[in-house]
Amino acid sequence: MDEITKYNEEINEDVKMSEFNLKDKQMMLPGIKHKWVARLINHKRELAKLKSLKITAKEKIMAKYSTEASVHLSRPVIDKKTESHDVIKKINKNIKEEELTIVYLEKVEAIFRGMSFDIKNLIDIMKLEET
Repeated sequence: MDEITKYNEEINEDVKMSEFNLKDKQMMLPGIKHKWVARLINHKRELAKLKSLKITAKEKIMAKYSTEASVHLSRPVIDKKTESHDVIKKINKNIKEEELTIVYLEKVEAIFRGMSFDIKNLIDIMKLEET
């Protein structure tokens, strides 16, 4: 199961509300927000590591191509050839996955940011129904 699917299932549990657990959810909301913001930051940190790893890997692969080439290759040619290397392809794939996860978690964070207002509105509706 991929990470976004796993997160989606967990979020479904975090946002599940009923009349009976509304107060509990409201009290747990700061902790829930913290959990998702922390995950967002962790993925941003992982993305930065992957980008740094890509730079290092590219430099090593470019140096290898430069020394092994029987003819002198220009830097742009070596750079282009490096992009098709399996290691770089794998790192690029991981970078794209992290970027997608970050976009997803930014949207999740926005949902939880607005959840306080949603809960307040639900409580107001419940009060109106009682009168």
